[in-house]
Amino acid sequence: MHFRRAHRHKNGYYMNGSTGQGGESTASLLQEPKIPTRENPEQFLPIPRLKFWQAAAIVFVISVVCFAVTYNGDFVFDDSEAIVGNNDLLPESSVWDLFNNDFWGNKLDSKTSHKSYRPLTVLTFRWSYALGSGLNPLYFHIPNIVLHGIVSVLLLCMFSILFGGYSVSMTTGQLEFKAARSSLLCAALFAVHPIHTESVSGIVGRADLLCAVLFIGSFLLYVKSCSIETQRYDSRYSIFRPEQFSLGYLLSSMLLCMLAVLCKEQGITIIGICSAYDIVVICGVDLLELVGLRKKCQQNGKSQATQAWVVSLIKRHLVLLSAGLLVFLYRWRIMGSAPPVFQVFDNPHSFVNNTVIRSTNYNYLYSINLWLLLNPWWLCFDWSMGCVPVIESLADPRVLAAFSVWIFIGCLVWACLKGPITQDQRTLTMALALIIIPFLPASNLFFRVGFVIAERILYLSSIGYCMVVVLGVRQLCSTYPQHSKHLSACLAFLLCLYSVRCVQRSTEWKHEIDLFTAGAHVCPGNAKVHYNIAKLNADNGNIDVAIHKYRHAIELNPQYDQAMNNLGNILKDRNELDEAEQLLERAVAVR
Repeated sequence: MHFRRAHRHKNGYYMNGSTGQGGESTASLLQEPKIPTRENPEQFLPIPRLKFWQAAAIVFVISVVCFAVTYNGDFVFDDSEAIVGNNDLLPESSVWDLFNNDFWGNKLDSKTSHKSYRPLTVLTFRWSYALGSGLNPLYFHIPNIVLHGIVSVLLLCMFSILFGGYSVSMTTGQLEFKAARSSLLCAALFAVHPIHTESVSGIVGRADLLCAVLFIGSFLLYVKSCSIETQRYDSRYSIFRPEQFSLGYLLSSMLLCMLAVLCKEQGITIIGICSAYDIVVICGVDLLELVGLRKKCQQNGKSQATQAWVVSLIKRHLVLLSAGLLVFLYRWRIMGSAPPVFQVFDNPHSFVNNTVIRSTNYNYLYSINLWLLLNPWWLCFDWSMGCVPVIESLADPRVLAAFSVWIFIGCLVWACLKGPITQDQRTLTMALALIIIPFLPASNLFFRVGFVIAERILYLSSIGYCMVVVLGVRQLCSTYPQHSKHLSACLAFLLCLYSVRCVQRSTEWKHEIDLFTAGAHVCPGNAKVHYNIAKLNADNGNIDVAIHKYRHAIELNPQYDQAMNNLGNILKDRNELDEAEQLLERAVAVR
């Protein structure tokens, strides 16, 4: 193992979270100003410092307990199509069909396919089917709950690196559990966040869970690939501007990235996260100096060592770029070199003709997603068909919400970039990257998506949100240490509140009637919610309720051909032929 002297960040404590008086790096591209050391804010958090196995046990237990109520739940909503009606789960179907069909079991080259290509996720559904000797929901729900626990534990490792840096003990050679308090609090917040209910309690959410496991694994292997050359400080090694890297670990990281994409499309965003961590944290690049917006400090000249770490950084990014292009080209080819086709009611905001108004709608949707992370009480299984009305004019007061989200992000960016750059700022930069980058595939910026809002999309982005919360709490605790008891009580209350909401929301996901009824309370203007309630009541023989709900769905969306068709058939069976004929004719005309 190669090592050099430790590098001290500008806030006075080391990348690994220590506060010792180490020497300055001689391989610095930008000569850093000397700033007095200060105490690490980690020590001010009012929670105990635990060993890794203790923290892992706590996080796993609370993550499982919060969602355990769904272990014996039914197949609900999208489960009916992706699992119950998916022939790819049947033992008589070929395993290779998984790699030719979409997530719902349809041919990828079909015009009606949404091009959701997740063969590894469907393969695990097939295993659940085999273990349960058929469609036994128990064998589908339990893996989801356990996977969420695994993700939460893996995040302890990831948060340890993001908050405390990569640090290896010289005596044991093991990765140290740095920033234990911050990591535990962050992982606990993630474990009990109610926004995860759809991903954990809905069986189709396994795609998000499997993707997250591989996403985190890819990140950890990428950091490991940069640890072939470390800096020595006291009894540990840490990474800073490595001039060499392990190609084996780097390729293994990219392999996990590719497997993550085969679980869910968001997996490709780990490439952006690895790139951000490499540039901002491992190599400690000041982004404003890099683009010339901040005056560079005087340098004594670039050494060969300085040039070497830059070349190493470029080589790693060439591997990242190559892997990204390879995944994209394969994905594009398997989709038939054409994007999926969606209808207006799937995502009406993306069909607005005016570019400015359409962009405003997108930004309003971003603000709602951010609000769901901040306040996860307004949750619904489906956000289409009038749940979020389209903004048609800049005079709409909701435009203020669209502006507010960028003001918030702008404040975070300013906090990240104001100099001199500290370790906390680099951590905040990574938190912001983890919020934004995994969300990009759902942003409508690169292609139209088939939904308005999907809570499961925020599963990965919530990692960054939890980091922002913990950074804020750390800042408050270090600034006002005399109020640590009050802050501790607030944290305990928040965790308890999130846990209770998780259990409550998970209970709603156990049965379709409860899920649909809760959706009607949150989005009463959503025609699809009332359609689902009507269809479920019709299947259960509650014809009068079904007729009422079908009529309401048609009132909300006069072009809802499926509701008109179903209501028409019900009225025909009741011998109300005139109205039935009118409804069926209207349904045919719409189609």
